[in-house]
Amino acid sequence: MDWLWAHPGAACSVLAAAAALAAARLAARGSGAGGRAIGLRLRGLAAAEDGAAAVEFALASPVLLALVLVAVQLGLVAASRRAVEGAAFAAARSAVVWVPADAGEGANRLLLAGPSAKRERIERAAALALLPAVPPEADGGSGDLAVAAPLRDLARETGLGDPDGLVFRYAAARARLRLAVQVAGDPSRDSVLVAGPADPLTVTVTYACPLFVPLAARFLGVRDSRTGGFQADLSAQCTMRNEGTPERELVVGD
Repeated sequence: MDWLWAHPGAACSVLAAAAALAAARLAARGSGAGGRAIGLRLRGLAAAEDGAAAVEFALASPVLLALVLVAVQLGLVAASRRAVEGAAFAAARSAVVWVPADAGEGANRLLLAGPSAKRERIERAAALALLPAVPPEADGGSGDLAVAAPLRDLARETGLGDPDGLVFRYAAARARLRLAVQVAGDPSRDSVLVAGPADPLTVTVTYACPLFVPLAARFLGVRDSRTGGFQADLSAQCTMRNEGTPERELVVGD
């Protein structure tokens, strides 16, 4: 299943090819009677070949329908995964800018537990990048008053849709994302991350992607105990070097 979420486009192509092959096989079997079968139907007679083809089609139709639904869901997941990759980039770009800043937490430090103004801004950048992946029917979370007003103004100025709906989708993105920041690929064991200038910061964004396509959602996802629906975790990483410059040492005689 990990390969499936990592390569939804390839899986969708395989399913489409399987559905086309099955449909072609049914069509070939159904046309075996040729013009003679058509003439028999016109005279009100039922050919044995046609009856067998009809039975085969009735038996195979649920499988074909399931393949189509799974292909549709995988296509939606592929689009969402692109958004998650963009969210990881946006969060990493925000991290390398905000971690060197002071912001009440000290330069080159990031609080990993408890309230953190820096982590809030990093998560906000990820949530904004995730907006294209959040469907309107997704469940919302707690609102972000600092972002709600600008989002409404953006929706009105650009015609992106219902202003309140955009705020709702942003809240849903915040509720469905998890974010982790590491230095040099090693997870911090403390509640404070310390990163020096030019240290590589790796940001991992995990998005609980809601699945809504009937049957395919049940087959591909896991049930969300909070909402009762189905979802799949999509993750992406991005590594950038921390900004800032090292403090210049004071040398006698300067």
